[in-house]
Amino acid sequence: MHTALVADDDPGLRGRYGRGVDQRDAVPRPDDLAASLVALPDLCFTVPGTSRTIAVDLVGDATDPAVLYLHGTPDSRRARHPDPAATVRAGVRLVAVDRPGFGGTTFDPAATQRSFAADLVALLDHLQLRSVAVLAWSAGATWALALAARAPERVETVTIVGGLVPIEAFDDPDVVASAGDTRLGMVDAARELGPAEAGALIGGMLLPDPLTFDLAVEHLRSIEDPADPTAGNADDHRTSLAGVPGALTQMALALCDAGAQGIEGVCLDVALQYRPLEVTLRKVHVPTRLIYGAHDTTCPPEFGAWFQRHLPNAALHVLADDGHLLLLPHWTAILRSTQDPDVHELSFPES
Repeated sequence: MHTALVADDDPGLRGRYGRGVDQRDAVPRPDDLAASLVALPDLCFTVPGTSRTIAVDLVGDATDPAVLYLHGTPDSRRARHPDPAATVRAGVRLVAVDRPGFGGTTFDPAATQRSFAADLVALLDHLQLRSVAVLAWSAGATWALALAARAPERVETVTIVGGLVPIEAFDDPDVVASAGDTRLGMVDAARELGPAEAGALIGGMLLPDPLTFDLAVEHLRSIEDPADPTAGNADDHRTSLAGVPGALTQMALALCDAGAQGIEGVCLDVALQYRPLEVTLRKVHVPTRLIYGAHDTTCPPEFGAWFQRHLPNAALHVLADDGHLLLLPHWTAILRSTQDPDVHELSFPES
């Protein structure tokens, strides 16, 4: 992989990018933003019979069990632990993909969770993977479940970390009571304006404008350390980003990836969040592990409880000291857990 952002004082990313990326001072060239920020994927897979491509990173030994990773919004395949060794220690081969319109995967205005599931099956065929564990973070949750519904024979387990529920869940009083004002405002906008218009409105608010590395860092810092330190999920972001060397840089790069093709991918993704789910959850029998942080104000544990009530083979685990970014500090342990078919079990051995 390659990036034009270089500095010398961030050891957390030196192993991946050569010299590392400074978290505060490095500034990408604005007129070369896509080339400088979107790292070349390990694989650019073209879906047979189409012009659509999927950007894929492959981390770990090819002989180890495969884990297909689906990121959140607005993020990319790089929204993960910045140190590849953290993946290798888990004893798995990570297959991290960009979803449609994010990073290096083709924007497809007709894309849905179900249509992309078919593309992912084609990718698994290309990689000669008979079956995989699937790991999804945040808004990647319904995309993972769509794959499990479409091709259950290809999915060993699903692990959802801080997963966003579909709009149907907001008919549940418990979900409404747990959701913050911002989330409920977006749901109200979608119901009033319709998914497409709400996606255009909300999606345009999720990325810094202009989209530069420095502004992406400041955007993350504004969540990490707001003027009111008690607001939102400040403690969650402060603890999780500070506790993982290179995490702030990695997440800023993922944020820049999200808008590398423009905001259309983000807007479409948000619109899909507010359309009725294409998947009948009660028919998804793939073992599903739901991992949420007790302090998550973005996707609170009640979201996981809603999934558990609607999935026939799911178990909810709530980590008492974590928030929405729990995937980063627990990356190795969560990857290991994807290999356990007993989703009622969750153990975090020393990584």
